[in-house]
Formats: sequence, C-alpha cells, structure tokens
Amino acid sequence: MATIHKLFKSPFFDFEFLRLLAMAPHEGAEIGEALEAASKIKDQDPESWYSTLLETGNKAES
Repeated sequence: MATIHKLFKSPFFDFEFLRLLAMAPHEGAEIGEALEAASKIKDQDPESWYSTLLETGNKAES
C-alpha cells in the first residue's frame, strides 16, 4: 500500500501547498521555487507561510 508524503503537519497547509503545485502548469509557481519556499515555512505558523510566499513571489516578479 502506498503512503502519501506530507510536507506539513497542518492539513490546511498541506492542501494549500498541493493547490499551489497544481497551478504550476498554468503559469503558477515553478515547482522548484515552490519546494524551496516550502522548506522555509515553519509548520503551523500562518505568518511564516505568508511572509515566505510573499518573499518568493516578489523575487519571482523582479
């Protein structure tokens, strides 16, 4: 039986991150950028989620 890898303990963070990855083929985030951002997010810390993705987005736009 296969197991599902979860990046975050928070089901909400996990769902939102998978949603972010699903947008990659539709001019969303690059997968590498998204994974790099995920590595910087402190699990179950909404401020960390927000600030990390804001920083990643700003870097991508510049």
